[in-house]
Amino acid sequence: TGLAKPIGADLVVQFGWRDGKPNGLVAYDILVGDDSPLVVDYAFSVSGDTINAVIALADLGLAKGQSVGYSAFQEGASDGWAVDWVESEELTLESIGLPGLAEVGDPKDMADSSGDIRNLQAIVQGDNLFLRMTVDGIAAPSVDDTPEGMSNRYYYHWVFDTDNDVATGMKNDAYEGNP
Repeated sequence: TGLAKPIGADLVVQFGWRDGKPNGLVAYDILVGDDSPLVVDYAFSVSGDTINAVIALADLGLAKGQSVGYSAFQEGASDGWAVDWVESEELTLESIGLPGLAEVGDPKDMADSSGDIRNLQAIVQGDNLFLRMTVDGIAAPSVDDTPEGMSNRYYYHWVFDTDNDVATGMKNDAYEGNP
């Protein structure tokens, strides 16, 4: 993946999109797995190239003032299930001004003209974590809007290193054991 700042992700917020509709809106502890999610069917919206999600900090096991590593990846059925990792950033979960904002940009590197992560943001407001991800093309295309030769199956993941220990959790410099 070529990331300069790997993290050991302990927490995953997944936005799944398949056949033109949501498919897997869950948040889970990576050590427990997605079979026992912390949150199911969280609040979200999609508009054009942007996905927004809102989840209570407490539901994710997070607390105000906590510092976490923050990254994301997208896996899609197109292009042999190519995976797009985003460089990590540190986020302090505060809701005072902009200190609670983390923003990460990502270069274009996927064959599918839709779904390649462009930018992600996280901000704390009150007791909630607001997540935003923008992509190239359309974030959640209808079946008719899916680029020719590509598959309408996109899985976006915001990942958090809640213990700030790269040795624990899922490494964002590998996917399913492969760098």
